Amino acid sequence: SAASGAPSDAVVKRVLSRSYVDSSAPEPFGLSIPAALRDSIRAVDPQLDDGWSRREWSAATARALDHLEGRWDAYAQRNDSGGAEAALTQALEALANVQEVPSWLYDASELAVERGQWRVLRAADRSVHQDGTVRSAFSTGLAGIVERRVGSLPESVRLLQDAVNDGVLPEPINDLFRLHLANARRNLGDYQSVSDEYIHLSSSSSGSVRWHAEYQLADLGYLAGDFASALDRSSPRSDASSREVERLRLHGHIHRYNADFRSATRSYREALEHADRCGGDGLRAKVETNLIETWQWSKPDQVLEEIGAVIERTERAKNALDLSKLAAVRVTLVGWASDGTDLDELVAVALGVIEDSGYQAAEVFVRMGECFAAIRHGDPQRAQRAANRVTTITDRLGVYRFCAVICGLWVGRDVASDWPLYQWLDEGARERWRAVAHGRPVS
Repeated sequence: SAASGAPSDAVVKRVLSRSYVDSSAPEPFGLSIPAALRDSIRAVDPQLDDGWSRREWSAATARALDHLEGRWDAYAQRNDSGGAEAALTQALEALANVQEVPSWLYDASELAVERGQWRVLRAADRSVHQDGTVRSAFSTGLAGIVERRVGSLPESVRLLQDAVNDGVLPEPINDLFRLHLANARRNLGDYQSVSDEYIHLSSSSSGSVRWHAEYQLADLGYLAGDFASALDRSSPRSDASSREVERLRLHGHIHRYNADFRSATRSYREALEHADRCGGDGLRAKVETNLIETWQWSKPDQVLEEIGAVIERTERAKNALDLSKLAAVRVTLVGWASDGTDLDELVAVALGVIEDSGYQAAEVFVRMGECFAAIRHGDPQRAQRAANRVTTITDRLGVYRFCAVICGLWVGRDVASDWPLYQWLDEGARERWRAVAHGRPVS
């Protein structure tokens, strides 16, 4: 191509006139040829007498990456998320032809991670070869980050551990992968040991990684039931919309589990506005899931209207963790239905989704919904068994004990006597949760 700096203008013009060249392709180049044809040309080129050497391919790719850097920066400066995504996708696809990773790709990829642009980051998959190069370690780490959201948590841990263990990455990007390795281990249920990693990263790293490590420490406080402290710790606003999404989501979670569904909705709606500014489908899907989780207790009719579309968008974003949460919501909705005949099937489906993702804490949400549905349909024994299961899981994980307390309120059993940390934001939270169990949606 012209951007690669290789052939003469006359040769380029003749090629561009061919029928297989699509001149209506999106930026950053505005031109493309079918992927199968491109791959075929690349495969046979080494066999030709005048084919390019590996050095020539690498040099041409480096020139194209320089061109893409300028395009990506221009798009980013004018907040054109579509153009920036296209430029980054092209660059990540091209990594397979070079040994070194341009420094701008670290920053661009980190921003894509923050915005949940998983489909873009998937473009680096072809460079995952485990050959000990910086390029391979970088691509492997990106694959691990994406796998945490859209695939298997154990596989995410494996990929991120491989990337970090290679020991060849620049410290800032290595810290990014360490952060997400801790996140994946936490999602697998290892909440205790990851705290030390977050503390280390919050003091030793900088920029986005430091902010997210501090955010995760606040999140762990919330998961332990230290609601007021978690709110205080996450109150300072960020100048980055993607970080504001996460900060506001945490506030929404805290209000939601205090049965202050109006405040939770307000936080999530504001987060949704920031997600739209970022242009990341993954971020928006997460917030939409949180709204559905809130309204399952306060606006069940609205959830029934919207959950199908939210599941569809979440599947399109390939967010496995949120699909687990949405499967749990469908269990809760049985409690608002006229009968509970679907409860067994929906519980089984939800547990299957959780098993596929490895997201252990999601069973808490399923059993909580099962407890609620059993109470609403007059099955106190099943409600008690579900509440017991919530207690067992939260005791093992050391988090979400407030869910056990809520189920205890529903079945008339106090489970909080040996758990001194949790404290509701206001005294009315307990009564609001009791009202939910009596079929009175709370705003």
